[in-house]
Amino acid sequence: MTVCMEVAANRGGSIRTVCVSFMRNPILVAMLLGLIVNISDIALHEGIATFATFAGRAAPPASLFALGVTLANSRLFPLDAPASATTVIKIFVHPLLVWTMVGWAGDLDQIWTSTVHLMAAGPCGAMPFVLALQYRVKADSVGLAIIYSTLASLVTLSIIG
Repeated sequence: MTVCMEVAANRGGSIRTVCVSFMRNPILVAMLLGLIVNISDIALHEGIATFATFAGRAAPPASLFALGVTLANSRLFPLDAPASATTVIKIFVHPLLVWTMVGWAGDLDQIWTSTVHLMAAGPCGAMPFVLALQYRVKADSVGLAIIYSTLASLVTLSIIG
């Protein structure tokens, strides 16, 4: 998703411009460095590992706090069209697609299929909100989609669970 957002943000630019934006994106750089360290089996210095653990534990509460601040000024009604469309896709279309794909896959482990179904029927996560803030996309709609999908997932999770 981050790659798609970078390409869209640099639409009309040269390949060089897109590549430079990739190299300046902290999310992509962090994923690439993490992949290199993991594949190379490089032992991290204990200070770096401690910092990464600390920062990793601070990220979810910080993003939820930012989500709450943004949503404090949002109105639930009238319904936001992009948020409503996202909710319908996430809560109804996504689980249906997953159910179909798991059915086509045949005999799979029951724990795995139950987990996949529950994840598909659950609400939108906070990561799209963080990306919307980073790329200056309408974060209010993303936040409302999280609220709408959380409320709607009460029904879908009850049915699947």
